[in-house]
Amino acid sequence: MKKFVCSSCGYVSPKWFGKCPQCGEYDTAEEILEKKGREGKPSLFLNLEVAGEVSLQRIATGFSEMDRVFKGGFIPGQVILLSGEPGIGKSTLALQLAETFAQSGLVVYISGEESPQQLKMRQTDWPSGERRTFCLR
Repeated sequence: MKKFVCSSCGYVSPKWFGKCPQCGEYDTAEEILEKKGREGKPSLFLNLEVAGEVSLQRIATGFSEMDRVFKGGFIPGQVILLSGEPGIGKSTLALQLAETFAQSGLVVYISGEESPQQLKMRQTDWPSGERRTFCLR
């Protein structure tokens, strides 16, 4: 972050000034660059062999093969990248997962490519009660 400090009186401003508004001196603004960084301990490398086991709660997807791949389902807060060739059903699968999870709570579906109308068109092909899946546009 950049700031300007008067070399005469120490006045600090986020913008350059020709005349210091505090002491009235001209051409005393000196540019100071501050590094904003994390304070605290530096990161340490951890050998995963000594990390230990952790039992995490998982949410079943309702798709047996997907639950098998994810060792019982998704972990709350987990981020998963679903990729593949165009047209193989990534969006349909993601919407079906969203519908499954929406039975337990609110789901927000974020799409970078498809419009809300395209997503709704896919969604209306399946039977469902009250829909609780929302799209971020």
